[in-house]
Amino acid sequence: MKEEDQDWLIYHLLADPGRAGAKDLADRAGISPEKVEESLRRLEKQFLVQRKGDEYSVLSVQEMLFRCQCRYDSGLPYEIENGVIKMKVRREADHD
Repeated sequence: MKEEDQDWLIYHLLADPGRAGAKDLADRAGISPEKVEESLRRLEKQFLVQRKGDEYSVLSVQEMLFRCQCRYDSGLPYEIENGVIKMKVRREADHD
């Protein structure tokens, strides 16, 4: 199975219950847990899912866009660190 097809399957299996662990997804998809973990890492990197402990959940469209903006817009006064929105620490030179 191509990675794209595998990621699509895992994403849709995860979206149904809303939250699941890699082992549960592997059992439901009939794919090895290692392959499921690879898919989940790719999906997380693409701002489609988030991990909390041993479980993953699908992000809303708003969360996806917000995380993407925080990652790529260096002009924002805030950032996401370990799932927490924080004001960026600015150096003195940044204020001039």
